[in-house]
Amino acid sequence: SARSGAVPAALGPAGDAAAAAASAAAAASSAEGHSPVMDGDDAEWVPVLLDFGLTKLLPRHVRLAFCKMVLAGQELDGNMLMEAFEEMGMRFSNENVMEDMEGIKHMFRDAVPKEEARAQAKAKAKEDDAKKQKAKSAGKKERKLEAWPGELILFMRVSELLNGLAALLEVRVPTLQIMAAAARVGMLRRFPLPKVAPTPSREQIVASRLRLLPGAVSAARGEMDPDIFSRPMPGLAPVDRSLA
Repeated sequence: SARSGAVPAALGPAGDAAAAAASAAAAASSAEGHSPVMDGDDAEWVPVLLDFGLTKLLPRHVRLAFCKMVLAGQELDGNMLMEAFEEMGMRFSNENVMEDMEGIKHMFRDAVPKEEARAQAKAKAKEDDAKKQKAKSAGKKERKLEAWPGELILFMRVSELLNGLAALLEVRVPTLQIMAAAARVGMLRRFPLPKVAPTPSREQIVASRLRLLPGAVSAARGEMDPDIFSRPMPGLAPVDRSLA
């Protein structure tokens, strides 16, 4: 089952505001009820269903912003991440790209078996506490999450449910790799790559040059004059024999 307390942790130290909303969502329903499983014929767990209550149709601009956020996490692109946050309506009291990137990497971390997931959660909590203490000692103002899209809570919740399901089944799932592949398809459908003229082959280049050379083809036999490349042609640069 998913850990309800791990949802806001993905935002790092700035996730206190989102924590209340995520906790309320978690309290509304049991995490175990969202990922039922059954015994398979080979005595292994088989996933049955993820609760349709978490299904939501995202507005186009939010969906594309989420695609950017996922791709930014895979490609470690800080500029793309800032663009994604701005487009989805997420705003912090001050910018810290490195901290945000670490938060995204944690949110889309690989799903791992239960014991390993528990160890990761403890290490993450310890790391966040150390960062808070260091910032407090340095007299730095606490970074706050001032605005966020409501869809983000469900997005994070689903991500944690999938991680929890993988932990329950004792399997490893490359979450970021899978989501980035889908995000890339979504971006390409909205912003297709420009068409680029194909590079011509050597034979095509030679043929186009021959059409400019008078006497290149024997009118009588319809064959190329073998000496055409060695004869100087007025007004034309010498043709490289290696292209023949």
